[in-house]
Amino acid sequence: HSGFLSLRFDGSGFAYGRETRTVPFSETVGGRVVVDVTTTNSFMAFSFGPQITVPPGPVRPYLNTGFSGLWLSTGSSVGGFQSSDGGDASIGTTNFSDATRAVILGGGVTIPLKGIVSLDTGVRYHRGGQASYLLKGGIQDNPDGSITVAPLNTRTPYMVYLIGVRIRIPYDSPNACPRFLC
Repeated sequence: HSGFLSLRFDGSGFAYGRETRTVPFSETVGGRVVVDVTTTNSFMAFSFGPQITVPPGPVRPYLNTGFSGLWLSTGSSVGGFQSSDGGDASIGTTNFSDATRAVILGGGVTIPLKGIVSLDTGVRYHRGGQASYLLKGGIQDNPDGSITVAPLNTRTPYMVYLIGVRIRIPYDSPNACPRFLC
C-alpha cells in the first residue's frame, strides 16, 4: 500500500502555437462573408515506467524512468456555424502530424492528502526522438487554394515541471507479499 516500487502512467498535452486568419468563405461570395480559420499546433504524450518511492511519511520523494509515445499535430478549423440542434459547430482538418518515442528520467515528491490521493510535484526530462512538426506560420496558403507545409525535422527533448494530483490504484491481495512490493 505504501510500496517502494510502483508502475507510473502519465498523460499530457498542450498547444504550442495558434494563429487565426480571417478569410473569405468562398471565391464566389468574395469578401461579403468571411470566416475565421484557426490553426493549432499541438503535442500529446503518454508514458509508463517504474517508480521508486521512499515508503510512508508526510513527504515521499521518488525517482522514475519510463518510455513515452509523442504525437505532434497541426490542424485547422473553421467555427461559428449553427448545428441542426441550435449549438455551435466547427469543421476541421489535420494539416500535418508525426510521432516519435522518448525515454524519461524524473523525480519529485508526493504529499499524502487523504486515502489514495496525494499531491505530486516534480520534474521530468523527456529525451525525445527525431520528428517532423510545424511551427506557427508553417503553412503557406497558395493562390490556387492549395497549401504548402514547411515542417522542421529535429529531435524533440523537453522538460516537464508538474504540480498535480496523484491517485494510487488500490491493490488488495489475499496473498501476503513483501512490504516493499505491495
